[in-house]
Amino acid sequence: MYNLVKQKFENDTSKDVIDIFLEITSKDNTVIFNIEYIGCEIDNYVLGLNDNEPHTQSIESDNIIPYEQFFFKCKEYSVNFFNTN
Repeated sequence: MYNLVKQKFENDTSKDVIDIFLEITSKDNTVIFNIEYIGCEIDNYVLGLNDNEPHTQSIESDNIIPYEQFFFKCKEYSVNFFNTN
């Protein structure tokens, strides 16, 4: 996935795509539904911190959590719901 991010920001025209499969489960691991995204490419990528403060060299607080966000453009998707009774 990071190669796709690299291609995006280097304006690589090879346009590699991936398929993404998400499975949503309950606390007891029962599958509620799944979603499959087909032919996805990276649209944007964000690496940030949860505190909205400027940082230069180091993070000194245990309360600061780094996060990553991946944004995709996909050609199609399908959703499969399962009986939860």
